[in-house]
Formats: sequence, structure tokens, C-alpha cells
Amino acid sequence: MNIKFLKLVTGEDVLAEMSFENERYVLKHPVRILPTREGIGMGPLNPFSKGEKIEIPKEHVIYKDDPDDEIKNAYNAQFGSGIVIPPSGLNIVD
Repeated sequence: MNIKFLKLVTGEDVLAEMSFENERYVLKHPVRILPTREGIGMGPLNPFSKGEKIEIPKEHVIYKDDPDDEIKNAYNAQFGSGIVIPPSGLNIVD
């Protein structure tokens, strides 16, 4: 899965499985990143939509980046394969 973090011109922080087609970002299972007292939360980008995919013109994206492993793991647990990336720096002993 190609999970990316996007910052939109509206100021929203979005996380989604992303592809790029016809000068548009195609987002599958897009969620907004929301600050909470416990850290961060995720909510639907559009809670009133039935669609699992949306398209955003490239002009509406300020930048895109790879999410950190903690955010990616939370997203995968909800929408993806459920595969969790272990924290870096672990020493594995045989």
C-alpha cells in the first residue's frame, strides 16, 4: 500500500492510500488527522460520503510526505492489511 500524508490548501491533514492519475490524487480510505488529548486521532475526510475513493486536483495539495510508522500502523490497523511495522532500533536476538 502506498500510504501518504497530504497537506491540503484548506489546511486539512489527510492520510490515505494514494495514487496519481490524470493530474489528480486518487485517495482510497482518506482520513483527517485530528489532534486529541491523547495524541492524534483519525476521522473520515467526508463523514457524509459513501465513497471509499475521492479525487483531489493536484493544485489543492500543498505537499505530500510519508507518514511516520506510528501513524502508518494506526491507519493499517483500521483500513489496511493489519501489518504493523516494528519500531526502529530494536535488537533482535536469535
